[in-house]
Amino acid sequence: MDSACLRELKKAKKQNKERNKLYGTEQLVKAGYTFSSHNHGLHLVIVHESCTIDYWPSTGKWKDRTSPIYHRGLSNLLSYLEA
Repeated sequence: MDSACLRELKKAKKQNKERNKLYGTEQLVKAGYTFSSHNHGLHLVIVHESCTIDYWPSTGKWKDRTSPIYHRGLSNLLSYLEA
């Protein structure tokens, strides 16, 4: 790959992460969950019932603070919150 292709790839990845950030945040609002936004929306802290969840919408990574395990995916997060 030449440097022009790498620049285009990097630009596309950045746009995709921004799209994911906006979509993930929008879906949490639509589902009615309250959260606090940190680092310009890159990190969201969701407090729901007895759990506190750290969520990074640009990557889909999330973690319940009571567990050492990280999870992936907005749909998995929403299912976890509904359970």
